[in-house]
Amino acid sequence: IPKPGKPTHEPTSYRPISLTSCMCKLLEKMIHRRISWQLERTRALPTELSGFRQGRSASDSIGDVASSLEEAKTEGKVAHVVFLDIHRAFDALPHSVILERLELIGVGGRSLQFVRAFLSGRTFQIRMGGHTSTTRTVTQGVPQGSVLSPLLFNIVMAGLPPILPQFEAIPVNCAIYADDVALWCTGPTEISTTVQAKLQQALNVATSFFHHAGLTLSAAKTTVLTYRPRGRLKGKYSTLQIYGNRIRRESQVRYLGVIIDDRVNWRPVVQTVLEGARKLLGALCRIAGQNWGCSQQTMMTLYRGLIVNRIMYALPLLNLQQRQWTMLETFHRKAIRICLGLPASSKNVPTLVEASDSPLQLQAKERALRQITRLAGTESSYALLNSVTARSSSHFGKVAQTFLDIIGCPENVPPIPPPHREDNHLKIATDILDLPRRKKVAETVARYIGNETISTYADMIHVYTDGSVKGDSATAAYVVPEMGLSCKDRLSNCTSSTTAELTAIWLAITQVPKYINSIDLAVFTDSKGALMQLANLNTACPLAKSIAQLTRKANDAGITIYFQWIPSHVGILGNEEADGLALAAHKDSCPTIAIHKYNSARVIIHQELTKQHPDAETAAGYPPFPIQKKKFNRKQESQLHRLRTGCSNTNVRLHLLRRSNTKDCSSCNEPEDIDHIFWTCPALEDQRKMLLETLGKLHIDASTTQELLFPRGSRAKRSTALQAVLDFVDEAGLSSRL
Repeated sequence: IPKPGKPTHEPTSYRPISLTSCMCKLLEKMIHRRISWQLERTRALPTELSGFRQGRSASDSIGDVASSLEEAKTEGKVAHVVFLDIHRAFDALPHSVILERLELIGVGGRSLQFVRAFLSGRTFQIRMGGHTSTTRTVTQGVPQGSVLSPLLFNIVMAGLPPILPQFEAIPVNCAIYADDVALWCTGPTEISTTVQAKLQQALNVATSFFHHAGLTLSAAKTTVLTYRPRGRLKGKYSTLQIYGNRIRRESQVRYLGVIIDDRVNWRPVVQTVLEGARKLLGALCRIAGQNWGCSQQTMMTLYRGLIVNRIMYALPLLNLQQRQWTMLETFHRKAIRICLGLPASSKNVPTLVEASDSPLQLQAKERALRQITRLAGTESSYALLNSVTARSSSHFGKVAQTFLDIIGCPENVPPIPPPHREDNHLKIATDILDLPRRKKVAETVARYIGNETISTYADMIHVYTDGSVKGDSATAAYVVPEMGLSCKDRLSNCTSSTTAELTAIWLAITQVPKYINSIDLAVFTDSKGALMQLANLNTACPLAKSIAQLTRKANDAGITIYFQWIPSHVGILGNEEADGLALAAHKDSCPTIAIHKYNSARVIIHQELTKQHPDAETAAGYPPFPIQKKKFNRKQESQLHRLRTGCSNTNVRLHLLRRSNTKDCSSCNEPEDIDHIFWTCPALEDQRKMLLETLGKLHIDASTTQELLFPRGSRAKRSTALQAVLDFVDEAGLSSRL
């Protein structure tokens, strides 16, 4: 595979990829799960390693480096960051070193035997044209493209952070993502020379470590970036050395796709992101215009996937200046206008509302808080989270403090049992084989199939659970018809519907086993989301992990618990009774159960940030209904968007934009705005009558333009009402002009 930015005529510009068999990949995945679980349980991998680990990402290393630099800038300190380049890292790692490290951290038995067999006996040949080289044995390098390779490389790299020298006044920091290694020190400017000396000691240790691991640092590609409060240092090379060669000093360094500059103002990275975004937006302009091309849904999906995600890769972790956000917001609104087919003069806030979108700065806050949410739920990143939180003057540190203010300190996460334990796999059924897609099944058929499924658990105690969310209120309930047991509780804070359902399940398996002796339980729920959390405990919330832990304890006590999904609102008696209890708990006086906010951190964070939306109705939690997807063509969608955002080409608007000599209606000499066209122009009386008749049949009482363009009711009613508006404009002969 060609390396990006490298000349294609040179053999060294290509990266070899190993294509292994599907059976080998399956076995690799099994071994990977076991070794990964052992490494995390024994904490053999240091927190500095952020790559290829469950719950970790490149954002961890970026945020670690960026927050340290921002803290140094705020406190007037000097910072030296060395970015190490390992020469042919994945290709040069000796197999003997990998096996030695595996034994050192305690991996043995069949897992070690598999890895040894996986690495041994490998050969390769090179074919160019019609010529093939002789076969050679491979004794070094992890196969690029295999499942195990990143983990094996991590195991070797895990030996570096623990041996780095630490000094009380000047700590040495380290961040590792695969073969991208950053070492840095910060300290007062008065002892800048001492800071460099301490970092040099760390470099000497790192150089020795890589030498013993069979790897070599590239002195030519290794760079150092220095921040000084009083300006840049002069000279092309620093006093730091590796292998006796002075390291080249750079004013800008690309680290994990982010350009870090030595003034820590983030201008280069913002400029680079905007340049790339503008190129991609130019491509989007080629597939849609105001009245032709892809639909709004397709355009917005492409924009969010190709452009917004690139903007949100690292910028939420950086302390951007307000003028930089202004540049990004201007681009954001321009892109949305292109996606919706709106003119450049459309108002900013209505444009965002019409796209069901938020300002980029608000999205960045949510993304950054989600990063902290992820760190708080991953045991291997606790030390990193504490370090970031301690850097209170950095942007990422402030985000961490905001998270603590909104969510609080996360609760301890229950440990996940070994993947090879038989009782680790909960008995969960998220489907009913005989039940097709819900919208194609009559209620009576779904009820019959659901009851038939329930009858297969005839020898067990049946428990029906349900959760309900209404506004800021969340409730949970369960019912056991055979025993006459029921419970309904109100949750201490607003949650998602999935968390409410998990709470109901938690209540049931906590309380019901107290009343039975060695009888199995069948828990029936209509929430697939809750069961999917139980089925994927590695990424589940703490509440789901607690349920799994309680289930295993019940199993040890002789009570097996089965979880079965059933269709909702089809008349299954137990499900309907649990649903009624959950709904009644919103109004009735009932106990309040304390659920930690972390279980619904994403929902709570989204609600808090939505309150900061520039549109008052959206901030209050009542955004207008969007135009229904796939009901209108591109031209009709653009027409509706212009009407709803108040940027249709009426004479009043054209006169304001100096594109018309008059603002009056050609029929009645009154100012022609949208209200005049829909309600008062006498020349359109017949068309208006037809419009109101159509709305009357839909039982939509519209007396204002707002009610006309933003109708309420079911989706079908709203679509029919908007189609009637389009018909009115077309019959009035204004479609091409407006």
